[in-house]
Parts: sequence; C-alpha cells; structure tokens
Amino acid sequence: MPSNQYIEYKSDFFDYHVAEGVGVLKLKRGIFELGTDLNLRDALFACLREAEESPEVKAVLIISCGNCFSGDEYRRFLTSVAGTDDGELLFAREGNTLHHFILHVIRSKNMFLTALTGEICTPFIGTSLVCDFRYVHENATLAFSHIDLDIPPGGGIGYFLPRYIGQARAVEMLYSGKTLSAKEAFDLGLVNAVYSGDDFEAKCIEKAQKLADRPLAAISCTRSLLYSDIDRIETYLEREFKIMRLGCASIISS
Repeated sequence: MPSNQYIEYKSDFFDYHVAEGVGVLKLKRGIFELGTDLNLRDALFACLREAEESPEVKAVLIISCGNCFSGDEYRRFLTSVAGTDDGELLFAREGNTLHHFILHVIRSKNMFLTALTGEICTPFIGTSLVCDFRYVHENATLAFSHIDLDIPPGGGIGYFLPRYIGQARAVEMLYSGKTLSAKEAFDLGLVNAVYSGDDFEAKCIEKAQKLADRPLAAISCTRSLLYSDIDRIETYLEREFKIMRLGCASIISS
C-alpha cells in the first residue's frame, strides 16, 4: 500500500480514497471477514492510520453498501463459525476489531461520519454512535436484533446508546429488539439527517466535505473534551468483550 496521504485502496470488500479533505471508506460486503481475516483487517486499519497521519484529511466518512451491516449477515457469521475448531478465536477477533475501531475513532484528531443504508444491526448501531455524525438513507432501519440472535449487545452500544436517548429508552430498545425506521431514528436523535434518492452517497460526501472545512485544531480539542472519559469507555469495552464471549459460548461451540 502507498505510504503517503494520497493512498487509494480497492478490494472486493472495501474501497478507500481521499476526496477534498475527506477520507472516504466504502464498505461493500463481508463486514465480518474484515473483522476476522488478518490481512483485510490490517489493510482497513492501515487506511485509517493513513487518514490520521495525513495533513490533507480532516474527516473520515464510512459508507455502508446494501445490507452489509444487517442481522442476517451477523447470523450468517455466527452460523459459519459455530462448531468449528477456530470458531471461538474468530468470534473474539471480530469483537476485538470492533473495539479497536471504537478506540481509534475516540482518539482520532479527525471527525468521523457514517452514511448508512439497508438494515443496521446492534453492534454496528453501537459503532456508528461513537462517530460524530450519522446520515441514513430513507429506507434504512436500525435493528436491535441481538435479542433475536440470543446474544448480548455488542459494539459499545450499552455505553453509547443511553448517552443519546437516556437510560429508560435505551433499556426499552435493548430489551425489546425493536426495529426503528430512518425517521424514528432521526426523531430520537440517533441520526443527524435522513436523505432520499440514488445520490445518497454523493450527498453524504458533500456534507462531509463542508464539515471538514472547519478548523482542525478546534475540532480535535473539542473531540478530546467530548471523550474525556476514555478510561471508562475502555473499561466498558473490556467488560463487554468478556460478556460477549461468555454469552455466545454456547452458540459458537454448538
């Protein structure tokens, strides 16, 4: 991979390029392979590190395609590793990748934004909430589907969700397994904007570029203040990791 700020990366799983101050990371498919395949994971975080080190990049926009964050994809992953010799290792590796991403975002100097389509299941709702801005297509849904999968909620959602909607509503969402429409998510304050049309991706890139025009030093300082409780977040993620492994042990080993 190139070692300068003009890095571009293309694969069947994700693409990355820089567009006028914005690092655009487009996740196309195989999101769980990104978490469990060491080569893919290394390539993903190499792009994120390049964005962090580049003087050109002030924001990172993560775009999901189709249903790559869906409950069906999560179920497919769990089924694929269940009963295999390395199932527990792959499950742990996937959870570790999500936690590593969350901590990277919190420590970054850059703004992070997400542009979400299709169904977004519990752990990826959580990882989107750590980002500064969230945009969704009008047909997107937020599905708290961990309940249907009979597994604990991952992706840091137990920490971040109450910060957005309060403890009572967070408990309701996490216990009920409810699915929210894009409008319902917007009304709750979980997303910043809902866009329609085939130009969804272009709209989100344009919005990210406008936000990236803000003074980087001020943004970085503000982000440091917003996440001044990073020690608590790290402690939460460590506990979540243990609970996820315990709560999913019977599924993975079956």
